[in-house]
Amino acid sequence: MLKETISYPQCVICYKVLGNDSMKPSKLAIHLNKCHPDLQTKDTDFFKRKFESLKRCKLDKTGIIYQTQQNIVEASYKVSYIIAQNKKAHTLAEEVILPCTKEIVRLLFGEEAAKKVDNISLSNTTVKRRLTDISSNIKENVINEIKESPYFSIQLDESTDVSSMAQLIVYCRQALATKTLPGSLKTVFNQLVKLVNYIKSSALNTRLFTKFCSDLNAEHNKLLFYTSVRWLSAGNFLERFFMLRNEVKEFLCQMKSGLVEYFEFDNFEITTAYLVDIVGHFNKLNLQL
Repeated sequence: MLKETISYPQCVICYKVLGNDSMKPSKLAIHLNKCHPDLQTKDTDFFKRKFESLKRCKLDKTGIIYQTQQNIVEASYKVSYIIAQNKKAHTLAEEVILPCTKEIVRLLFGEEAAKKVDNISLSNTTVKRRLTDISSNIKENVINEIKESPYFSIQLDESTDVSSMAQLIVYCRQALATKTLPGSLKTVFNQLVKLVNYIKSSALNTRLFTKFCSDLNAEHNKLLFYTSVRWLSAGNFLERFFMLRNEVKEFLCQMKSGLVEYFEFDNFEITTAYLVDIVGHFNKLNLQL
């Protein structure tokens, strides 16, 4: 921007006017890295669009957008978002929310403050436009996060809308933790599967282990199978094994099984505990998606 015939750099994101000595690319990069680190990977077209938007804005003599106008627009977006969250009619904003807000502000802060509320645009078409903008922004963010994710899986489902028209629904879910484990964790996980399968795959071993746990008054007397087909079975499988790890070790010793040597490996028990925690968190996340 120009101030008294002198050019000053202005950020197209936060609209801050920088010093004349900040024209150097290195100093501009410092501002970007410090104030907008999440935008470092954006391409040139992104900043060009921001620049075109800045040129269309009404600026004061300092080159900064009127903060009041920004707050008014933001208030309009927030009210529209709340209406959508509660599945209410768009006309509710202009017919109910705006008059109520104006009366509350008038009683608490006076007539001058109440007049500012009138500047908030909450008409039916405005609310619709705000929600369209919010929807587009959410869609863009989700797509960018999926593109930046090294692994993800997609689940499809079909539903119908109010007009009985079929709609295809896409669920983006994270990759299964047990399929993306680092080498050392994957090795320990496979060892745990072998230990459990040794006991569970034999009817005799299963009966003996059940009686063995009962004699020791263990909290549980049965292990759980892990099946890769069932997405959430890993968490329950690991948690139950960790609770019965001492009983499993003692049982393998009595059975003189060579698998007992797994318990002697470095960090075997620590790694098992870590797997229980991390896979448990992934299970909770998968259930929330």
